[in-house]
Amino acid sequence: MSKNNRHKNPDSDLRKNNEHSNEHFNDHSGRTGFIPGSLSLIFLSAAMILAVIMTAGCTGSSSGDISDNITPDIINKTAVNGTNATDYSGNITGTDNSSENSTAVSGDELSGTEWLVTSYMGVGSGLNEVPEGIDATLTFVNESILGGNSGCNSYSADYNSNDGEFKTGIIALTEMYCTDATMQFENDYLELLQNGSSIEISADNLVISDEDGNVILTLLPFTLEGGSWELTSMNNGKGAVVSLPENIGITLEFSDEKASGNAGCNNYFSAYAIDEDFGIEFSAIGSTKMYCDEDIMVYESSYLKNLESVSRYYFNGKSLTFRDDDGKTLMTFVKSG
Repeated sequence: MSKNNRHKNPDSDLRKNNEHSNEHFNDHSGRTGFIPGSLSLIFLSAAMILAVIMTAGCTGSSSGDISDNITPDIINKTAVNGTNATDYSGNITGTDNSSENSTAVSGDELSGTEWLVTSYMGVGSGLNEVPEGIDATLTFVNESILGGNSGCNSYSADYNSNDGEFKTGIIALTEMYCTDATMQFENDYLELLQNGSSIEISADNLVISDEDGNVILTLLPFTLEGGSWELTSMNNGKGAVVSLPENIGITLEFSDEKASGNAGCNNYFSAYAIDEDFGIEFSAIGSTKMYCDEDIMVYESSYLKNLESVSRYYFNGKSLTFRDDDGKTLMTFVKSG
């Protein structure tokens, strides 16, 4: 399976419910099963998490307004609540699902791939499917840094993987609050990620197991293809990303290195190419020549112009974001089918 079909991309666009304050989050963090002391976490702003991923994933390009003041060294030297944090070492009952067809992988093979979490090990139970409505991702930014979205918050950590052995360092996490069920899943997922001891690919699935060989996480590769993406917001050319009016419908589909969709009035088509550094480029963009209301044509023109400037993409489990060479957000989509 080509790496280009696996889950890829840095940048971090948090589209989570942030109606609650950090104080509200902290009120809940002491509850059993949410943020236990055994889980090695540090809480950072979304911009700082994004800086880790962008700094690692981009080479020779500016990240715009994204801070680059945090490094993996800072993450490893920072402790939770001012104390020395230790790796999670909880006991998890699992099932040895190792396969003769599995292939152990190392950091150089994982680098540039992105995955969707499909199942996770419950304490004292077997593998459970990720609850409906919760999307968690795992992105291997390079050979030593991983990140993603854990259901509510974005996270980042350094990791080491060599010939199937796997170890995750202290996890840096943003501090947003979602529903209790989502927070419970997030905590379980991050504990399992830190408890991972081996990693392999089996039938195109990424499988993470604990030190006893019990499968604790399974993930599927991310692909742009399959279904339609609906544009929800777009850069207006004045430095702001604005939501689309209800009467504007713009779509994007990927298939066999070709992109197509409706730009609001006209159908359009394009070739596209992606690389292992989260890059994407659209070329040979064309469209039909119908005319619609002026306001629709304005959005269509802006969309096609932005499409020409896209150079990077990021999927956070819920939305697909396109950025330009300077790290500026151009467009955001959600999967519509």
